[in-house]
Amino acid sequence: MPPNILNRLCRLVYPPRCPYCQRVLTCEESWCPSCRELLGGQDGVRSLPGPLLCAYSFVYKGCPRDAVLRYKFYGRKEYAHAFAVRGQESVQRHLPYASFSVVTCVPLSRARRKERGYNQAELYARELAKLLDAPYEELLRKDCENRIQHSLGRDERSRNVQGVYSPQGAIAGRGILLCDDIVTSGATLRECARVLLENGAKQVCCVVIANAN
Repeated sequence: MPPNILNRLCRLVYPPRCPYCQRVLTCEESWCPSCRELLGGQDGVRSLPGPLLCAYSFVYKGCPRDAVLRYKFYGRKEYAHAFAVRGQESVQRHLPYASFSVVTCVPLSRARRKERGYNQAELYARELAKLLDAPYEELLRKDCENRIQHSLGRDERSRNVQGVYSPQGAIAGRGILLCDDIVTSGATLRECARVLLENGAKQVCCVVIANAN
């Protein structure tokens, strides 16, 4: 059976649902009109120390928080496209002067990726790259496991990520859009951006699904 017919049959049996309220969607929708009206104004931009600009699509509470948790911990990988549609809007609205030619993401360690089965930031970044008509490349790797960030205080978070990430691939002279799922203190994004800039990146800007600060 041709893949496009199979996809249509799957959508009939398992229709797409809004990541935020679980309403059934049409084929053209990535989230329902009610959630767009209710949540559409939550996007914004944060200035992280560096300085480093980070666009976000939602505030990490309520329905968006629940959606991110389902995506991150309960295998709802199909949410990546819906988050990326919203991410594209956030980038275009809040990073209009950003100059980037490649999209990358905050990496997971091999052990954590094996445990979870996927890197949620990577899925989001790959979908976003398609919408922005830019290549996705893995420009960072995580060399060792560190403590989970959300269990730590602000100062501990900064220390916890120091020296954890290494560069890989072609970085020098490129503008880079760095993606992650959630920004809290910004320590992880700052450390990743530092590694990219110290290895010759022309510019680094960030986009995340949700802002938890």
